[in-house]
Amino acid sequence: DIGFAVKRGEVVGLIGLNGSGKSTLANMIAGVSTPTEGTLSVAGTPSMIAISSGLNNNLTGIENIDMKGLMIGMTKKEISALKDDIIEFADIGRFINQPVKTYSSGMKSRLGFAISVNINPDILVIDEALSVGDSTFSSKCLKRINSFRERGKTIFFVSHSISQVKDFCTKAMWLEFGR
Repeated sequence: DIGFAVKRGEVVGLIGLNGSGKSTLANMIAGVSTPTEGTLSVAGTPSMIAISSGLNNNLTGIENIDMKGLMIGMTKKEISALKDDIIEFADIGRFINQPVKTYSSGMKSRLGFAISVNINPDILVIDEALSVGDSTFSSKCLKRINSFRERGKTIFFVSHSISQVKDFCTKAMWLEFGR
């Protein structure tokens, strides 16, 4: 029972109590899942940032970079050109060569964020990915997200932090029990 339109370049905060449908809506916008009824129209290429979203626990960080790039239609050459930037942004050191199942939730978030922002999507969907990790990484992420905003990209920001939504978003949507 949700209806809304978002213009290119808007930054929309999705807020509400747990179980209200924020992550479900974010997954639909990002193309991870489809609505059970109604329609959803997304103009542009979305990328989702969520803790371990799209990561395979049995693959290494490097292998996950390759897999995620291939899944969104990138060539091996395009992935290779971005790999150093992704690894540098994630800043997880030697763990990049270890299976993701050995990562902390913060390290998974770092890797997922680094991949998602470096593929340069039209629409960025961030699902509570800034709630883990240290303040230095969170600041680094917000700086990168702000560069997306400055370039007119559309951003959906799921958060429980009202202060982050106030500081960052141009509008907010309160969801309550799927409405």
